[in-house]
Amino acid sequence: MANGDPVAIESTVHACPSGAISIKPVKIKQDEIVHPPMGGHNIHIIPNGPVRFKESCKITLQDGSVVEKPNGVSICRCGGSAKYPFCDGSHRTNGFVG
Repeated sequence: MANGDPVAIESTVHACPSGAISIKPVKIKQDEIVHPPMGGHNIHIIPNGPVRFKESCKITLQDGSVVEKPNGVSICRCGGSAKYPFCDGSHRTNGFVG
């Protein structure tokens, strides 16, 4: 990755269907940090699968804690995820139709 094309790397990260791959903020100077923009407008409902947020977003959990997902996230719709509310792919094996 150190010698990779930055545009290709970013495209690959944003294409990750689960949001498991992410890009960390980059320190430009000692006190300056660049964060990816928080968009949240690119949302897809995957047939028989999760809801996919394809842009950076913040998720507020039931306990009030906030999880930042800079490269998007897949949210479980089947109710079978061991990582609920995040999708772990359980819909593929539990017969979820939706």
